[in-house]
Amino acid sequence: MSNDAAILGRVIRAISGECRVCHCHGDACSVGLGEMCVWMDGLRTLCSNPKCLAIYAARKKFEKRQRRRRYAA
Repeated sequence: MSNDAAILGRVIRAISGECRVCHCHGDACSVGLGEMCVWMDGLRTLCSNPKCLAIYAARKKFEKRQRRRRYAA
């Protein structure tokens, strides 16, 4: 994947008002015990659903590892 395609992919994924993981529109996810999700960032691109937070953290860790490999080679 080219660098331009990677940048475009990140821009497309991060739409304000839509979770970048589950694609909910705010208080649409149930996080348990009748609670609904809330936005975790100012841009409103990540909801508070624990599954979304775990997936987002894993993606960030993977991307960081990929950057290290790219610069080490």
